[in-house]
Amino acid sequence: MIEQRARVLVIGGGIAGCSLLYHITRLGWRDVVLVEKGELTSGSTWHAAGLCTQLNASLNVTKLLMTSMKLYRSLEAETGQAVSLHQNGSLRLATDPDRLDEFHHRLGIARYLGLEAAVVGPGEVRERWPLARVEDVLGALWTPSDGHVDPSSVTQALAAGARASGAAIHRHTRVLGIKRRADAWLVRTTRGDVEAEVVVNAAGQWAREVGAMVGVRLPIVPLQHQYVVTEAITDLHGRTTELPVLRDPDGSFDVREEGDGLLVGPFEPQPLTWAVELRPDRGSDARRRAARPGAHGRRREPGRRRLRLPRAGGEALGEGLPPLGCRHLGGLDAALGRTRAPRRVGQGRIQEACRAPAPAPPHGNEVVLHDGRVVSYVLSGGHGPTVGADLAFAYLPTELAAPGTQLAVEVLGETVGACVVADPLFDPENRRLRG
Repeated sequence: MIEQRARVLVIGGGIAGCSLLYHITRLGWRDVVLVEKGELTSGSTWHAAGLCTQLNASLNVTKLLMTSMKLYRSLEAETGQAVSLHQNGSLRLATDPDRLDEFHHRLGIARYLGLEAAVVGPGEVRERWPLARVEDVLGALWTPSDGHVDPSSVTQALAAGARASGAAIHRHTRVLGIKRRADAWLVRTTRGDVEAEVVVNAAGQWAREVGAMVGVRLPIVPLQHQYVVTEAITDLHGRTTELPVLRDPDGSFDVREEGDGLLVGPFEPQPLTWAVELRPDRGSDARRRAARPGAHGRRREPGRRRLRLPRAGGEALGEGLPPLGCRHLGGLDAALGRTRAPRRVGQGRIQEACRAPAPAPPHGNEVVLHDGRVVSYVLSGGHGPTVGADLAFAYLPTELAAPGTQLAVEVLGETVGACVVADPLFDPENRRLRG
C-alpha cells in the first residue's frame, strides 16, 4: 500500500523527479513520496547522452552546473551506486570570430567562479581530437573537468540516497487523478489515494497529461530525436585516454566516444512531434504506435540515402535519417551548408568604466579586477552614446567603492583599465530627469 499522507508527492521517476526527491531529503524533509508509472528512468532519461558541460553564458547557470558535477563526483561514495562519471573534458569549436569572442567572454565567468578553462588554437584541437578536421576552426573552448555520466545510473544513485534519508518510491504506480482540497491535494493512484501538501509534476514528456488533471495546460509536446552510434573505428584502437566531448555550436552537434566507436548527437532544426494527441490513460505503447514509421525520411535531403560513418572496414548506413549538421569529423560525410552570421564589431572606447581601448563594450558577467585579483563581476553594461563612453555596473567591496578607485575589467579576454565614478555620467545634474 502507498502512504496515505505526504508533505511532498513527486510524480515522475526520471532524473528530474529523483533529483528533487534527493535534494529535499538533504534539506531535512522526510515525509516525501515519489510515484512512477513504469520503472525509474523509463521515460526520456534512459536514452539521454549524459553530457556534463559547465561553462554557460549565464554565471548562475554555470554555478548550478558546477554544483551538479561536484554531486556526481560524490554520489557513488555516498550511495554505493556507480554513476559512470568520465571527466574527459570538452572542446567547443569556434569557426567564426563572433563565436571566439563569446568564448573569451565566458572565460571571465570561469575565472570568477574558479573553473579551469582556456581558449585553445586549432593545433591543440587536433592534438586532443585526432579525428577532427580543423581547416576552418579558429579555436575552441577547452574545459578539462567536463565529461559525461550514465543518466540511468545517476538517477538510481539519487533514488538510493533519497530512500536512505526516508523517502518512499513507488514504481508501477500510475496517477489517475488529482483534486484540490481545502488545505491539500488528493492524488488518486493505482495503489490508493495520497493526500499531499505539495504535488510536483516531474512527469517529463507526460507532464502535459498530468497538468490537465488540474486544469493546467502545459505547452509541452514530445519531439522525435535521433542519435547515431558508429561501429568500431580503427583510429581509436590503442588509445590510453578517452577523447574529450566535441561540440560544434554552429554545426549543432556533439560527439563522444562510445565503446570503440563514436556517439553522435545532432540537434534537428525542424524536429518532428511524437504522439501529440496522447490521452492520459494511454501509456508508452500507444506513444510508440503513434510514431509513424519512416516519418523522418520525408525530411531527407533529395538523393541522400545514407550516412557515412567512420568504422573499420566499411561504412554504416543510416536509412531514413534527415540530413545531420555534423562537421569537423574526419570520415563523417554528413555536412550541410549554413549561413554564417555577419561580424559584429563593438564601437567606441571604454572611457568611464574602462579607460584603455577595449575590444567591445562590456555587457555582463565580465570579471572586475583589482591589483590582478578578481573582486566582482559586471552585472550589466554597454555603450553610452550620450557621453561617448562604455559603462559597466557592478557590486564592489566597500573598500573599493570610493570614486576614483582604479580597477580593471576583462572584456573578451583583454584587460582594460577602469575607474569608479559616483554620479551618473549621462545626467549628472538630473536635468533630463526634471524635464
